[in-house]
Order: sequence, then C-alpha cells, then structure tokens
Amino acid sequence: MEKTKIKLVGKYHGHQVKPNKIVQLTLKFPYDQLPRTIQTLQMLNENVTIKAKVPSEKPFNVGMFTINQVNFDHDGECVIRLNSTIDYVEIDNISKLILEAEESAQLSFEAEIDLEKGDDNDE
Repeated sequence: MEKTKIKLVGKYHGHQVKPNKIVQLTLKFPYDQLPRTIQTLQMLNENVTIKAKVPSEKPFNVGMFTINQVNFDHDGECVIRLNSTIDYVEIDNISKLILEAEESAQLSFEAEIDLEKGDDNDE
C-alpha cells in the first residue's frame, strides 16, 4: 500500500443527501486538469480523503469518499461523482465549495492504493 496524493483545481457541481444517509458529491474539472483527473482512476474502490482550499478560507477537510463515477466529455472536461455516508463527511464544509462562477477550489485527493508489481519474467 502506498499513500497517493493528487492535487486538482475544480468546481463544485452539486451534492445530494439521500434518506438512507448516503452523500453524493459531484465535482467538475476543466480540460487543463485532464492528466490529473486520469490519475484519480487508480483510486477506484479506495477510501479517498478530500481536502479543499477556496479563496478567503483556510484549508478544510471535506470528508472521506469513494469514487463512484468518472466521466469525460468531448471537450476534455471531467465530472467525478463521489459517494460516502453522512458519518464520514463534513456536511457544513461542502457548502464552502460553492463559489462564484469565475472561482475554483484547490482540491487534494488522498488515498492508499495497491501498486501492481511488474513481473520480472517478461521477456
């Protein structure tokens, strides 16, 4: 297991809190973040801790999520949907991600991932 950290710049794209206390957070990333958003695919099926920094706020913890869905559109923009339970999310901090249209949040995705060891017998 290796701890991996990916820094991204993106925007809040909505969230839901369902009756069964499942929280779904959606974030959108522009084309210039494409290489980093692709790196998030290695965090599938792992617990991902998300921290954020927005203008006029100190850095804060958003919560621990799992990546539910990653979509890329024809413009290279990426939408990432994350799921969690209400116990692992700082609900009050999600509202801090809602910014003016021209502003973006600096986000940090952190997870412990299993690295595949290459087979030395490949020749």
